[in-house]
Amino acid sequence: MQKSWKLPGLLSLILCAIAASASANDRATVKKFYELLSNPGSEVHAAAFKDATTADWESVGNYSGKNKSREAFLGQMGGFAKLIPNLKWAVQTMHRDGDTV
Repeated sequence: MQKSWKLPGLLSLILCAIAASASANDRATVKKFYELLSNPGSEVHAAAFKDATTADWESVGNYSGKNKSREAFLGQMGGFAKLIPNLKWAVQTMHRDGDTV
């Protein structure tokens, strides 16, 4: 009887470790987005954002009904650098649903 709980317990620990690792990777990727928002005129942060996203990444939710491409979004960030030079963003909480963070 004692051995029967060890395998499920071990599997549970492995799944928790995988989930924690995925969460850490998600947080690192999302952090690049917020670093870009906090440094919208930075070519270094724009390059890190491009490295962390795919070419078909889109900005959704500006209520126009049209999503912005990654390049259009990066262009918008350059404008924000002039409008709000001291803007700082920080991740407070993160929620994941499938492949959406």
